[in-house]
Amino acid sequence: VSIKDVKARLTVAKLPSSHTYKVTGDFSAEVEQKCVVTLEPLKNEISGDIEAFFTDQKQPVNITQEIEMPSEQEDPEYAPDGQIDLGELVAEHIALAIDPYPRAEDAEFDEEVHNDKQPNPFAALKVLKDDG
Repeated sequence: VSIKDVKARLTVAKLPSSHTYKVTGDFSAEVEQKCVVTLEPLKNEISGDIEAFFTDQKQPVNITQEIEMPSEQEDPEYAPDGQIDLGELVAEHIALAIDPYPRAEDAEFDEEVHNDKQPNPFAALKVLKDDG
């Protein structure tokens, strides 16, 4: 529903003898969502760490030999003239940290939801099975 109180602390450093920049830091935000069961509003605090690599070269350089990187890190993202959109980077991390199925603590889901007005679609198959 909304995102409030977004805070981020980031450090951008150019890696020695390369065209690569490393962005590290953390973020926090308060998000308001709707419970997937009751549709009541929920407020959640989210936070996380940020680590990203960028390059100002069109052809990404293989920096794994130049610096130590986490194994899940792929080639650095292209940043023309070394300009990195830090707001977009924070927004991406917030989007990934939001719970996709928020649920209130006291929300209960009745798993036996029936609509007696419509017959079970498999009832006709049961009749065929019984008849042999």
